[in-house]
Amino acid sequence: MEAKFASADTKIAVPDRRQALDERLTDGYLRIEQALDEDRDVRAWEDFWIQLLSEYEALCDHWPEAA
Repeated sequence: MEAKFASADTKIAVPDRRQALDERLTDGYLRIEQALDEDRDVRAWEDFWIQLLSEYEALCDHWPEAA
């Protein structure tokens, strides 16, 4: 999967994008866990969460200083 980043000015945007992805991953994880506790189907949520994780990893791999 090819990562897409918010801005061409990477020195400024990368830390903000990393933080936003981190927050979304944390929130998504908590929501998935809660839905699992309620016996809800979370397959679509998990698929989306994995996409976010891949984007986060690609961002950190491409710009290690963002990690």
